Amino acid sequence: MELQQLNQRHLKCLLDHICLDSELT
Repeated sequence: MELQQLNQRHLKCLLDHICLDSELT
């Protein structure tokens, strides 16, 4: 398990959620 890769995926997920929230508002 690569920590950096996991972090990147987590970050992308967070960013996607933020983007989605922004579009919804």
